[in-house]
Parts: sequence; structure tokens; C-alpha cells
Amino acid sequence: MSSTTTMKKPKRPCSIFNLFYQLERERLLHERVPDRARDRRREIESNPSFSLSTDQSLRPPRYRHLVLRENWYKSGVNHRAHRKSIMPVGFFEFNKMVSASWRE
Repeated sequence: MSSTTTMKKPKRPCSIFNLFYQLERERLLHERVPDRARDRRREIESNPSFSLSTDQSLRPPRYRHLVLRENWYKSGVNHRAHRKSIMPVGFFEFNKMVSASWRE
């Protein structure tokens, strides 16, 4: 192999906790932020490179109502530019909620 070519490492798949964290974050946002589902749907549909997820039947019942983009579970996908978080609670409180749900 020449010195000019570099090999990229393959992206690792998300761990179970990573997937749980993504779903739980969306669930909490859908519960606590008014119009989250409508805004999320509009955000996904306005970007031509995204489409809505069709895997609702494969998700646990608790998460089937969430509006997610297609391939939401893939690692290494650039979702969007960083924007200010809209979490209605602080980071510490949010992590306590996620930890409590993880233990259930």
C-alpha cells in the first residue's frame, strides 16, 4: 500500500445502550415538547436526503409512536449541523431519567 492512500476504519455499530439512549431521548422530547412530532416530521421531510422511518413495527411498543428518520440507528451518519438543544430539562436530570428507564 502506498503512503498516499489511507484506509479508514469501518464505523462500529451502535451498542444496545446507544440505541436505547437515542430512542429514550426522542421519547422524552415527544412527551415534554409540544408539537415535537410535527416539527420532527417537517424537519425530516424538508431535507431531500432524509426520509421517514418505516420500522415502527420492529421497535419496542414504547417507541413505536416516535417520528424518526430512516436508518436512525446507523452509526457515523451526519444528521444535521449542531444546534442548541431543546431539552426541557437539564443534562443531569435527563441522564437520571434515562438511567432509571435503563434499569426497568
